[in-house]
Amino acid sequence: MDGASEEQNPYANLADTGAETGIRGAYVALGHAPHNYVTICAEVDDVTVTAGVSVRRGGSPTVGPLPTPDGRRFAWIKDPDANMIGAISR
Repeated sequence: MDGASEEQNPYANLADTGAETGIRGAYVALGHAPHNYVTICAEVDDVTVTAGVSVRRGGSPTVGPLPTPDGRRFAWIKDPDANMIGAISR
């Protein structure tokens, strides 16, 4: 990845792909259960609407929707197959 970099902070290692838009990347170790998982994240127009649709289709809310320090909103939703999905506003 040209222009990619990595930065550590107390909550996550941020992998900046150098992209102008989108999710730049991060990986975290929460220090508590679940210790091993992958969260697929996507940018969405409205996190609350996305979470609602997910629940109506059999998912279950896990975190949020909550505000982020940069003014966006995010949520973690478990899909019917127990995969963790992250949604973050644009």
